[in-house]
Amino acid sequence: MDHKRSLNSYDGCETNLAYRALRIARNDTTALPGFDQDEFAPFMNAPNRSPESIMSEYRAVRMATITLIENLDHAVLSRIGTASKAPTSPLAMAFVIAGHEIHHMNVVREKYV
Repeated sequence: MDHKRSLNSYDGCETNLAYRALRIARNDTTALPGFDQDEFAPFMNAPNRSPESIMSEYRAVRMATITLIENLDHAVLSRIGTASKAPTSPLAMAFVIAGHEIHHMNVVREKYV
């Protein structure tokens, strides 16, 4: 996976994780299905996008996620829902999102910088 695909994959995954946090935060009790980010990769169009476009999307997704999480109170952050057949919370999703970003930034640094 090249650096454009890695960052674009990160954006798609973060969007899905933030969506899970949002659904649980809004007290949606629907069990949310899992997803495989590798299955999304062929449909991301990363090779045809400029680095500026991908970075713009990265910043927008990151800001939207931060804004979402910052505006959830303690009770909502602790609300339990189900995603990928496992109990989770918006707070747990926030930690997964943060760790996922660290992982992708390390991949970019190790392979492409």
